[in-house]
Amino acid sequence: MVCSIRPRHKDPKATIASLAIAQAAYMAAQGEVVTIQNYRNQLAALINDEDNNSVREFHSLIDLINQNLSLNETEFAKILKQENGISGYIYHTVPMVLFIWLRHQRDFEGAMTSMIRLGGDTDTTAAILGGVVGAGTDKSDIPRDWLDNIMDWPISVNYVKALSAQLVQCKQSNTKASVALLPGPLIFLRNMIFLVIVLLHGFRRLLPPY
Repeated sequence: MVCSIRPRHKDPKATIASLAIAQAAYMAAQGEVVTIQNYRNQLAALINDEDNNSVREFHSLIDLINQNLSLNETEFAKILKQENGISGYIYHTVPMVLFIWLRHQRDFEGAMTSMIRLGGDTDTTAAILGGVVGAGTDKSDIPRDWLDNIMDWPISVNYVKALSAQLVQCKQSNTKASVALLPGPLIFLRNMIFLVIVLLHGFRRLLPPY
């Protein structure tokens, strides 16, 4: 994982925070409720370079979560000075993700709703949180209308289900398998449509009312 991060993110904070998220997802996937104390101990064993300022800063953020876990999400966002929306800075994003995950480990809908309501860089924060909480929940924990309203053509919910089942089978049997190919021209067309939508949205924000 570290090798996949460093070519794109030179800042060691990216590696530290990514390892923290990976550890959270791993612990969530074990199927047991995770305490902040247990998570903090596991993380300390994984990230233990106390001579690194970035490591010390991140551990101080974990301590901040531990001290304030009785607060609600909005109150904790204020402590992080993110009351106007969670930024994309990873030392804002990841502590907020971990805070909400620890409070909503079996409540996918509650976790995602809480994160989105905080505002800010919600496509990033909600995606990370969804991966962590999703590792410890089941498809049945996701509201049915959320699944029914997914629009990511030509990728579908059924395609992802089949891909997941194939991954589990390969893991259990220690074998390899080819992934079902998606139609390249259709994906290119979809991406071009999305690009036009994003550009129109961006230019629209340059005009009043802002």
